[in-house]
Parts: sequence; C-alpha cells; structure tokens
Amino acid sequence: MKFDMNMRILGIHAGHNGGAALLDGPDCAWVVGEEKLTNKKNQGGIPVKVIRLLAERGLLKDLGAVALSSEFYLADAVEGAASEIQTASTGRLRNLYNWTEYNLESALPVKSLFRALRNHLYSRLSVKMRSQIVPLMSELCGVTPDRIHFLDHHTTHCLTPYYFYGLQDHNEPILSISIDGDGDRLSGRILKIHPGKTPKVEQVASTSYDASLGYFYSHVTSFLGMKPMEHEYKVMGLAAYPDEKYYLPLCDKFRKIIWVDEERLQIGSQFNLVVMDRFLRENFVGQRFDNIAAAAQRFLEEAVIKLVKAAIKKTGVTTLAFSGGVFMNVKMNHRLLMLPEVKQAFFMPSCGDESLPIGAVGSVAAQHGNRMQPVRNMCLGVRYTSAEAGKFLESYQGKYKITQHPNIEDVLAKLLADFKVVARFKGPGEWGARSLGNRAILANPSDFAMFHEVNDSVKMRDFWMPFAPTILEEWADKYLADWEQIKAKGLESSRYMIVASQSTPLARKHLRAAMHQKDGSIRPQLIRRETNPDYYSLVEKFSQLTGIGGVLNTSFNLHGYPLVGTLEQAMFTFENSKLKYLAIEDYLLEKLDANVFEVVSAADQKTKAAVLAERTP
Repeated sequence: MKFDMNMRILGIHAGHNGGAALLDGPDCAWVVGEEKLTNKKNQGGIPVKVIRLLAERGLLKDLGAVALSSEFYLADAVEGAASEIQTASTGRLRNLYNWTEYNLESALPVKSLFRALRNHLYSRLSVKMRSQIVPLMSELCGVTPDRIHFLDHHTTHCLTPYYFYGLQDHNEPILSISIDGDGDRLSGRILKIHPGKTPKVEQVASTSYDASLGYFYSHVTSFLGMKPMEHEYKVMGLAAYPDEKYYLPLCDKFRKIIWVDEERLQIGSQFNLVVMDRFLRENFVGQRFDNIAAAAQRFLEEAVIKLVKAAIKKTGVTTLAFSGGVFMNVKMNHRLLMLPEVKQAFFMPSCGDESLPIGAVGSVAAQHGNRMQPVRNMCLGVRYTSAEAGKFLESYQGKYKITQHPNIEDVLAKLLADFKVVARFKGPGEWGARSLGNRAILANPSDFAMFHEVNDSVKMRDFWMPFAPTILEEWADKYLADWEQIKAKGLESSRYMIVASQSTPLARKHLRAAMHQKDGSIRPQLIRRETNPDYYSLVEKFSQLTGIGGVLNTSFNLHGYPLVGTLEQAMFTFENSKLKYLAIEDYLLEKLDANVFEVVSAADQKTKAAVLAERTP
C-alpha cells in the first residue's frame, strides 16, 4: 500500500496514558492525550474521545493509515473507561496468576518457568484482544483493516525522539535507549539507528518486563504510600534530603536482587519485579521513608548509567536518544548528560507512553517512503479561537470581572511583577504531563512566599516538592551553573523541562521559589521567541519590569487531576481553587470575592520598587 504525502496518518496509543497524534502530510499537526478530554489523570484505554474530536473537526478525512504503538493488547486496553466499549473479562485468569506470582514466584528460583507461562498466556489472550481492536479501529477511524499497522512498543519508544527532534539528517549513528514499566513483553530496548529518510535500525539489546526498572521504582513509590505510575516524581524530589551515610546501606539490598549485565546490555533480576512489593515488605519496613527514596534514586541512577556506559563502549556510538517513562527522572537525566562518554543527548519530552503516537506516525510514514518533519513542539493539543473563548465566557459575565485585552501578555506580566498568581490558558494545549506555558499557573519566582501561595491556593504539593521555572534562553548562562555543557550536549532537551540543572548564585536569588529547596537544582524550560511568541513576550515583559529572566511555571490543574485540556476544565479548576486571576486567550477573569487567599495583599500598597527590594534576597 502506498499513499502520497497529502494523506494523513493517525498514531494511537491504546493503553496507559492513551492518546493520539495526527500526521497531516509531513507535519505532526495534533497530539492529544485522552486525559485532556476526560479530566482523569493518566487515562488509559483506546483514546475514543480524541479520535472523535479529530473526526468532528474533519481531520480524519483521507486517512491513509492508522498506526498503533503496540503489537499485543489485553482486555484492559480495550475496556478502559475512555473506550466506552465492553469486552469479555480476563479477571479470573488475572486473579489466579497474581496469586501465583505473589505466593510462589518471589520465593522459588524458577523465574524462567514463570516467564514462559506468562508469555504463553499473554500470547493466547492478546491474539484474541487484538482481533477485537482491528474492527474497533476500522469503525472509529473510518479505514479498512489493511490500513491498520501494529508496531513494537519499545521500538516505537526508541524512534519517538528520533522523529520528534528530526534526527533524520544527523551525520552519525544514534544509540536510542528506552526504559519503562513494560510493553510488548519488554521493559527496555537499545537500538542503533543509522539516520536517513527510512532509518536503518539495528537491534542491539532488550530487557524482559520481569526485570523492569520502571516497576522497581513504582513499587518503591507504592511502598512509601504514594500512587505508583504517577507519584514517582515525589520520590525523586524527596531523595535529595537525607545524607548518603544513612541510605547507601539500603542500596546494597537493591544490588543483591537487580543488576546490569554489561556484556548483554540487559537488566537482570532475581525474581519478577512485578512482585517486588513482597521484597520491600520483608526488607524495608521500619526504615525512614526519605532514606528509602534516596536509596531507590541512587540505585536507579547507578544502574542506568552503568547500562548506558556499557552500551557506548560496546557500540562506539556517543550520540544518544532516550525515551520511556523512566526517563521522566530529570535528576538521572542530568547525570547522563554530564557523562564524559556522551557527546550529545536527546531526551524525549514527556517520554512516557503519551509520546508513543509520535513515534508511531513517524515510523509508518517512513515505511511508505515519506518524511516526517521535526516536531519540536509540546503544544499541539486542543485549541480555541478568541471568538470561541468569548462566547464560552458569556455565561460567566457578572460572576467574575471579565475584560478583554489585545495586549494580554503585558497585562499578565504586570500582575506577575506585582506578585499576583495567574493561570494562563492560551493557544494549543500541551500534550504531555508538564506545563510549558499554555496551560500554566505562573508566579513571580523571586520570593519564597510565592511557593506557599501557589501551593496553598491550588497545587497542594508535598512540602519537599519544588516548582520549576521558565527561563528566557538568553538568560541561561546567568542561571544554569552547568550551562556550557548543557548547551554543547543537550541544548534542545533543555527547552522541555526534561533535564535538571544546578543553579547559580543569581538563580538562587531570582528563582528562589522555583527550585529544589534542599539541593538548589532546577528543572528549567528555556524559551525562545520563535517556539512560542506569545508566552515568550510575557516572560520578556516580566523581565523588563523586574530584572528577572524567568517566571515560576507549574501545571494548571488541581491536585490529582491532569493538566487542563478544555475550557470547561479551565473553569472547573478556577472555580474549585483559590486562584484569583485566569487568562483565557485574550480575556482576563478576576474573582470579586474579597476573601480570596492572597499572601502579598499587604504589599500591594507599596511601590513596585519597594516590594522588589524587600522580597528579593
């Protein structure tokens, strides 16, 4: 089957963090996570609402192909709340197998036997479920079954940064490494990619799902009383607090059951890490929670670094790309970027399964001899015109003060300079987990009181969790202590809050509320005018008013909810928080309630210069 570049390809991930991407000709025009429409964080299943949204907008006409990011599907991929479709349940088999795992596998040295049993059951069940997905996709997307492609999960992960960053013209081979919980029976893969219009891909190594570093970290997250597959970033933030003399002995316990095979370039484990909760109960009860977090973080960093260094040594390739949910760990990413063996690195932004549709559309386009243009854009989600926003807000007239401003960015910059907290909803939404300005809560980062205001008014984060800054790229050398290395080796990745950095003394003064309070690290988004002109204009104007080259930027959502995707969700968040200001396109909403929480209200009577002199250390 051959189709021309004017036809469209729809990439779909039907699983954890389900979503879709639309390739329109050579351009990735839309990427939307199902959670952005259901308002359920990490929504799984077939992204039916996203598919219907694109269909309603007429974007699925002339669809050339549908690319699914996995080869195997079980019932939960079909039955997810997003799918609105019910199929035969495999619950009894799951319960029986879980009982076997928890009671036998972790206690007996027969891992290979259980792996064979799992693979047999997995193959039998997935064939049935896959046969159900084909007619569903055909009906939902309006394509014939022969236009539906199934791709390997981890190969797609590895190709996602390749297509996102446009590495087709890179003049050297690329070593692409994926690590996550699991997908298509694996938890990781290493590919050697020879760039070109149709890339030549060499399979270097892979790790089975039963030695998953993703499951290792998620089980630690759960053991600490947090939500697995969601709160791992809390473990990473907590890990900075204890002294290593208290947690290094705990690392030894992890090293006894998980190791790196440097010859085979694989992760190995004593037992299936899906049942690691049993090991944690037997070995870590009574240990301090922060020491456990620090030990898990240190062990993860050491294991991945050892794997990466061994892969570089064996292949001789020094340009690397990383994807899969484990690489959401920005502290680990910073250590990888600083490795002397690494010449250049590309970390996939929001690199969990929500990014898979991008790799899927790029892969299928290449299979048909077509070239996908670089994406380099995290804001490809749901979008509205100013007229649509104005019509939506008509029903809120009288409830809030609503004003329209052709220079809304200047208005918001002035509010931020005056230490007001502002929610911003403008342009296409971010498709990933993090705000990059279009669905954001913004604040002045120079006073630590703003951390508490943002946290107490809407975010409700744990005390040890930092906020992050958006920084004008021309200020990077003033704020990032390791800027020269980041610029030389990971410049593009620095624009997506996917790599941490150490802060300079000036950063610790200007960005005090937007960094880790223990170790002074920051997770920056460096912004350029050409990537997001409106948001850049806002930060630039704030800089002109204050002499500060960045703003505090955190995701616009209530605790436990995903980053807002729709106008309705924006108003839901505004009305169920203590936020006072919300900008929707070029409209500004202000709550009239005098009791709205505001830490800096007493300072409003002072001049801006006096406020800055008092609040900036």
